[in-house]
Amino acid sequence: MEERFDVPLSDDVNIITRVKKVPVSTEYPIGVDFAVTGRVREQDDFQDVIRVDNSAHQGKPGTHVHYLDKEPRNGEEVVQYSPDIVNWTQAYDIVEVYLKTNYPMLL
Repeated sequence: MEERFDVPLSDDVNIITRVKKVPVSTEYPIGVDFAVTGRVREQDDFQDVIRVDNSAHQGKPGTHVHYLDKEPRNGEEVVQYSPDIVNWTQAYDIVEVYLKTNYPMLL
């Protein structure tokens, strides 16, 4: 069963969290698939600016951060692997700090 949480930090900034129980495996050692996405309003639509998830990225398992508001390098989106992030609550904290640091004028 998948759970979703939408937490508005302001009218222009929100965090969406998706959490789903999955079988324990090499890819999901804690038995949870999660994604936490920070979004900001640009004109009339929300745009994703950061996402922390533990789904395999380009075939490589592990928790990683997608910096969606950064310019792609060599045509590739900016992704940083972060093995220190082991659960969705840590991912939420990272997304929240990123939004408060990079988009304070919208909060």
